[in-house]
Amino acid sequence: MRLCNALPGSFACMVLAACLDLSPGKFVPPNPRKDAGGGTSPDAGQTDGGGPDPATVERLEQCRMCLTGGACSQQSTGCNADERCAIFFTCLTERDCWKSKIVDFNNVAPCLTECAAVARFTSQLDPSTLLVMPVFACAQDVAGCASSCAPTLE
Repeated sequence: MRLCNALPGSFACMVLAACLDLSPGKFVPPNPRKDAGGGTSPDAGQTDGGGPDPATVERLEQCRMCLTGGACSQQSTGCNADERCAIFFTCLTERDCWKSKIVDFNNVAPCLTECAAVARFTSQLDPSTLLVMPVFACAQDVAGCASSCAPTLE
């Protein structure tokens, strides 16, 4: 960083410092109930975003059933036998995160990062992480549970 030593406070130093910040950002999912019934938004009422979409709730329940007792049950049994993998599994299902792409680890969906933190995963090679990979593959496979767990990837 000799450039920054020679030109402290310069635009180049600020850009370099911004590029080197690799800390994950804190994602806070929107809360549709926050403004329901007299909150700060004048147009948010009980029927305006006051609850989860019933079709999504039904699809997520179908996803959970497919993963645990359907096409992906063998893969999820191994994951759910491990405490941290089971926590990750539950988090992914509740947050509708099975449809997230994991091809580019530099651009992962916020729900993956959050669920990994909840499950206390330490790296991509964490033994518990390795147990969820077959479940993830099955959840996104058309022959598996993709129709309910990852419909946008079909």
